[in-house]
Parts: sequence; structure tokens; C-alpha cells
Amino acid sequence: MNSHEFLNRLKSLFNIDGYQLPELTDEQQRDFVRDPVHYLMRSSDDHADAIWREVEKRQVAA
Repeated sequence: MNSHEFLNRLKSLFNIDGYQLPELTDEQQRDFVRDPVHYLMRSSDDHADAIWREVEKRQVAA
């Protein structure tokens, strides 16, 4: 992954709305929206997979 791809994924992380993560409770969704990077780093594997699924959906093939 190059720097452009990394930054694009990081930007995508900040553009996910809580409702797009039905695996998370309402409180967890609010925590995620408040601080997506920190939430991702400390989340369970299942939640991290759900978040990353949304990040990857936003990637455009070159």
C-alpha cells in the first residue's frame, strides 16, 4: 500500500456514519463517530472487520 492508498483509507474511515455499522450498538456507534481511529485500534476483531468492510467499500479501483 502506498501513501495515497493509505491516506484515502484514512479519509474513508472518517466518512463512515454510525448507522452503517449495524454490528455496533448505538453507544458504540457514537464512540466510533467521535473518534474513528481510536475506536478502530481498540475494537474487537469483529467490529474492526465491520469497520474495514466499510472503508474498503469506498475504495475505487484504479
